[in-house]
Amino acid sequence: LGALNELGPILPVLEMIAKADRGLVLVADSVGGNALSTLVVNRQHAGFKVAAIKAPGTGIWRQLMLEDLAIATGGMVIGEQMGTRLEKLRPHMAGQAERIRITRNGTTITGGKGDPTMVRIRANEIRQAIARERHLAFDREQHQRRLARLEAGIATLRIGGITESDIAVRQRQAKAASAAVQAACSGGVLLGGSVAYLRAGQRCLEVCADDPLERMAARIFATALAAPLGQIAGNAGADGRTVAWQLAEPDAAGQCYDVDARGLRPEAVLVDALPVARAVVQNASSTAARLLGVAVAITSRAA
Repeated sequence: LGALNELGPILPVLEMIAKADRGLVLVADSVGGNALSTLVVNRQHAGFKVAAIKAPGTGIWRQLMLEDLAIATGGMVIGEQMGTRLEKLRPHMAGQAERIRITRNGTTITGGKGDPTMVRIRANEIRQAIARERHLAFDREQHQRRLARLEAGIATLRIGGITESDIAVRQRQAKAASAAVQAACSGGVLLGGSVAYLRAGQRCLEVCADDPLERMAARIFATALAAPLGQIAGNAGADGRTVAWQLAEPDAAGQCYDVDARGLRPEAVLVDALPVARAVVQNASSTAARLLGVAVAITSRAA
C-alpha cells in the first residue's frame, strides 16, 4: 500500500477478517492519521489482531521488495503503479503466511502461501539481475538480499540456562556457531581445522628460497599460522606447543587435535569455514610483512 491515512476504503475487508478471527498485517509506505488511531483502538478494545508496518526498502527497491513479498505470500501489491486502488481491495487479494513476527527492529514472515512455481520464477529473475550487476556492488548486494529473503529458510533456536549469565554465554556461543555455519555454507569448508594452518606454514618453509629475508618472513608466517592450534589446545588444558610439535611430525599426517577427545583424531572429523581460514592466512601474511618492516619488535613468551 501507499500512504494509509484513512480506513474507510478497506473497512469492509477489515470487518470480514475480524469476523473470521484472522489476523491482519498492513504493509504500507506510511500509516498515520485516523487510520493509525482506529487500528490502535480496535486492537486495544476489540481485540482485533492487526498491525501496520513500514514497507521495506526505499525508492525503486521498495517496489521490487513489495512485489517479492506479494509473490511469497500469494498476495497483490495495491498501488497506482500496479493499476490497483485501495477501494478495490478484497480478502482474496491479501497474502497469507504461517507466522509473522514483528519487533521494533524488523519483521519476519515465514511459511508464505505463495505459489511455489511463481516463487521459483521470481528467484530466477533475481539471479539474472545479480548476474547483470557485475560492476555495481550496491545493486548486486540488494538483489542478493532479495533472493535470500525469498528463498532462505529460518531456524529457531531456544536457548536456556540456570542463570542469566549462563544464558548470555550460551547465546554468544550460539551466535558464533551460527556465523560459522553461514560462512561454511557460503564459502565451503577446510578439513582439519587449525592443523591445516600449521601444515600450510610448514609447506611455506619447505618451498621458500634460500634468501635470508625470505626465510625470515616464512618463519614468521609459519609461527603465526601455528598459533591458533596452540591456543586452542591450551584453552582445553593441554600443552599447545607439545600438540603442535606432535602434529608437525611426518607420521601425524592426516590427523588433527580434537578438543573433546583430548587427543589426535582423523582430520576429517574437524572442519573450518573456508572464509575463516582465508582470514587467518591473510592475517598471518600481514603480520609477517609488518614485522619485516620494523627495526624492533616486542613479544611475550610463555615460561
